[in-house]
Amino acid sequence: MLEGTLAKMGQYIEDAVREVYDYLRPSPECWRFKDYKTNQKSQFELSDRVILSGAIDTYRGNHFSVNHYRHDMIRAIDNVFHTLDGRGLVKTYDGELCNAIEKCLKTEGGGLTTYFEFKCFKNGNLHLKFRRPDLVARLNQIAGGMTLKP
Repeated sequence: MLEGTLAKMGQYIEDAVREVYDYLRPSPECWRFKDYKTNQKSQFELSDRVILSGAIDTYRGNHFSVNHYRHDMIRAIDNVFHTLDGRGLVKTYDGELCNAIEKCLKTEGGGLTTYFEFKCFKNGNLHLKFRRPDLVARLNQIAGGMTLKP
């Protein structure tokens, strides 16, 4: 069983990359993306930044927190970027991005991790800027390679 799992590891990583790509990709039909101009640059590949609506909860005192419905996807985004960089999976349960958001004060609103620059807003939006364009290009190559441009 272990040998079978290890043999399929490449496929598991590719599936994780595609899942994150589909979550972040600017699809005009998707309700999460249709109102944000930042997400409208290209329907077929990710640019250097994206807006994720409903990713932040603001009810917790003077800190922002990750919405519990979006927590797994934010952690998956962090995992994929760590994997694409060759650093393996994140070393904590939540990951670097979720931990940074949880520590972010409402007066500051933003922060910085190894792979992301982020800004949290009281309307629940998370503005995410990718600090490593080479990893975004790799993500576009792996997951977006199957998407045909017109």
